[in-house]
Amino acid sequence: MLFQFVTLIILVSGLFPIYMIGIGSGSMQPELNKGDAIIVHKINDNTDVEKGMIIVYRKEGKTIVHRVTEVYECEADYGECYHTKGDYNNAEDNVEVTRSDISGIVKGKIPIIAYPAVYISELLE
Repeated sequence: MLFQFVTLIILVSGLFPIYMIGIGSGSMQPELNKGDAIIVHKINDNTDVEKGMIIVYRKEGKTIVHRVTEVYECEADYGECYHTKGDYNNAEDNVEVTRSDISGIVKGKIPIIAYPAVYISELLE
């Protein structure tokens, strides 16, 4: 039990190359469901981000977990840019995601374990 608790603390802390966050919406169903915890590997300069990968990025103060639908060269000299879309959504996200927006790539999930944290977060909004 202690090992699982310590592992959970390490993953949630964000201090290591791998961290965990909870999914707060159904936009990635059926791959990821509301309340699932995802395991995210932080990217570095050598990390390839490719079409089809599920990434975690921040835009306008929000953390978003969506799939890369297109990789292209940015117009404003940012290097690579990405179009993304939630699997359950009808349309792509209406934002240009740059490399600096991306915090990590989803490597796995633990079903339902984050639901209590998501529920409490919704109550506090």
